Amino acid sequence: EKDGTFIWQTSPLSSQPSVIGPDFSIGTLAEVRVGLAEYLGQVAEKLPLTLLIAIDYGFARPELYHKDRLAGTLSAYRNHQRVEDPLNDPGSADLTTHIDFTELAECSKKAGFLPQLFASQASYFTSLSRALLLEMEQSGTMDPTLIRQFQSLTHPGIMGRSFQVFEAKSQDLLDNPPIQQDDLEHRLALLEKT
Repeated sequence: EKDGTFIWQTSPLSSQPSVIGPDFSIGTLAEVRVGLAEYLGQVAEKLPLTLLIAIDYGFARPELYHKDRLAGTLSAYRNHQRVEDPLNDPGSADLTTHIDFTELAECSKKAGFLPQLFASQASYFTSLSRALLLEMEQSGTMDPTLIRQFQSLTHPGIMGRSFQVFEAKSQDLLDNPPIQQDDLEHRLALLEKT
């Protein structure tokens, strides 16, 4: 804080974040999350039968930390409008960053969970609601309000493509390993494609 105003300040890192590679130039911004592994470890300890579901903006690590994404993903919104300076008028705006879904998968695995799914919100909700939508269509009970809400959640130009869904289960919930586990781990950038 300087003269009653919050300002950005640089300080040395205790260690170089592994997401920052040699392709990044000085001045590149990237958000680094701390405490995620510890948090998921506590969840696994206290809730041994757990299905983790994360739905939010974000990418797998190669896309999130691409060398062309130099400004990071920190955003501030007030009254549904983007605010240029997140430090302006603190407490009056919602702050958000994109999730590193690769990190979420890595930390989940360390805590004993097995990643099950990584998909766009559109494909996730469409898959979950397929039977209900077919039943509504066949019975002639299509609710226009419900359909508009579903379209907002799944349309690629609204929320369907910008939001991603990640699921992981505790080992005790697993009946069978997920189908195409290798493909899932490639999408989450946990394995290198060969």
